[in-house]
Amino acid sequence: MNVFRILGDLSHLLAMILLLGKIWRSKCCTGISGKSQILFALVFTTRYLDLFTTFISIYNTVMKVVFLLCAYVTVYMIYGKFRKTFDSENDTFRLEFLLVPVIGLSFLENYSFTPLEILWTFSIYLESVAILPQLFMISKTGEAETITTHYLFFLGLYRALYLANWIRRYQTENFYDQIAVVSGVVQTIFYCDFFYLYVTKVKSQVCVLLMVPASNMEYKCSQETQSAVKKKTNRILYVVHYLQGSCLTWDKILGLGIEDTKIFQREQFTSLQSRTKRQIWLKSIHLEISRLIT
Repeated sequence: MNVFRILGDLSHLLAMILLLGKIWRSKCCTGISGKSQILFALVFTTRYLDLFTTFISIYNTVMKVVFLLCAYVTVYMIYGKFRKTFDSENDTFRLEFLLVPVIGLSFLENYSFTPLEILWTFSIYLESVAILPQLFMISKTGEAETITTHYLFFLGLYRALYLANWIRRYQTENFYDQIAVVSGVVQTIFYCDFFYLYVTKVKSQVCVLLMVPASNMEYKCSQETQSAVKKKTNRILYVVHYLQGSCLTWDKILGLGIEDTKIFQREQFTSLQSRTKRQIWLKSIHLEISRLIT
């Protein structure tokens, strides 16, 4: 096992932990495609059916169990514990468009026509396209939370590191897995366009909060963001995404009793839901709210 394989596994694990942590802390799964998570859970299930029959190493076994647990816990939190915050209206990708071709290809192109081998091949093909519902959701809404982009970044990094791992294995062991390599290249291509969007998004959303008296409170953001804000209002309250540990919906904002605060319209508030823009000190929020309602 070379360093690229280990780094790839760690990047994959970090992506899953970031996603789980985001859902648990915010008690909200807005912006996350439940369909992609179902596909990933299906990928791990069909790939690791040999968990109790084949032993390679403790590392390999532990990683299989961890990936399975993370995948199913994520699906449970999206469709179970926090299902009321799930954005089903935008998570509309038709899974049959992916499953039917992948199933057919698994029977046509495999190394051995046995149940376990076909299911393993199915998992490899499916993983290469499992992220498409999430990317489709981002393209449909036109936005992605910062934590979601980090999740996708580390997934893409995991796949890139695995490509490096295969190149290294070919050089040192003369090992070449055509199915895994071709599927990995396809998956990496899907992430390439996202990498560009990720870099530009993070750079444009770096905002620095200047602590000044409430009467002169303002936010120094990138020039592009600041210009857009000034066109809408002279006094904007950036509301934190999670206030007292729960998702802050539009109805809750209206319930704060801030009648004279100029807040973006419903569609514009949605565009402010990136973590960078809404991450403001709770003390400052309370000061501003108190000043406005007294």
